[in-house]
Amino acid sequence: MKAVVKIRASLERISDELSSLIKEVPIKRRSRSRSGIVIIAPDHYWDQLSPEQKNTQIHLKRKYDQISEVLNTLLHNAPKDIARELLDADKRYRTWLEFESNWSLKGNSEQNEQKFKEDTDAVYKIVSILSSGKDDDFIVIPDTNSILSNPDPVNYRSLIDAGGFNFLLLPTILKELDELKILHRNPDVREKAKKCITRIKGWRSQGSLQEGVIVHSNIRITAAHQEPDMNNTLSWLDRESSDDRIIASVLAVQASHPNSKVLLVTGDINLQNKADAAFIEVGEL
Repeated sequence: MKAVVKIRASLERISDELSSLIKEVPIKRRSRSRSGIVIIAPDHYWDQLSPEQKNTQIHLKRKYDQISEVLNTLLHNAPKDIARELLDADKRYRTWLEFESNWSLKGNSEQNEQKFKEDTDAVYKIVSILSSGKDDDFIVIPDTNSILSNPDPVNYRSLIDAGGFNFLLLPTILKELDELKILHRNPDVREKAKKCITRIKGWRSQGSLQEGVIVHSNIRITAAHQEPDMNNTLSWLDRESSDDRIIASVLAVQASHPNSKVLLVTGDINLQNKADAAFIEVGEL
């Protein structure tokens, strides 16, 4: 499943719950003063949410914040008009989510439902931008333990529903392999790391890994050279953590290939958990 599909599915679930909550919260009509003082405010406003409703609101806000941050990360350095569209759509959606002063709010629930749908569609429009281009190939990204155990890209075919794919090596993984071949206390691990590096150098001898080297007729081996920009990624990622740098790198790959199915291959449960939070698809051999 592509990242944008997962994001849209999650947004749909949140919006359905928020729509139900909007119908539950009472709406009051503002009384206008006759003393000559002009009150500039919407005609209608939300009544107080009950404790249960506030609990639901908190839950939905946390979920939406997660989506919003990933969208901002995937659209980092997008053209200014798209960035403005995202900012405006996000602001309109949050007006409903926060149950704050809302000029669109009416006393009629059907009108409110229609306006909320329009504002939700504005967010969907941004998501659709990420999936409206030509489909690219599958991109398979192994973590260090995966490539140590399964250095042959052919072994990864079982994880995808296509014959050919791009087998992408991240800088963090290459660095860890170099460290393991020298520093790991277990000689078997050091030997595996050396064999992996020898295999990678063999691919390099066949051509540029920046451009990609074809092996086994339809598997392209590529190596990313750029470290992740930790200043422009998810706020909860730690630049000192190798796992977090992998997550940041995979997000950058998704931003560059929004129509590709990007698969992170890892058996590390902590990395899997972080990938789920970042809407990254995970596979395990």
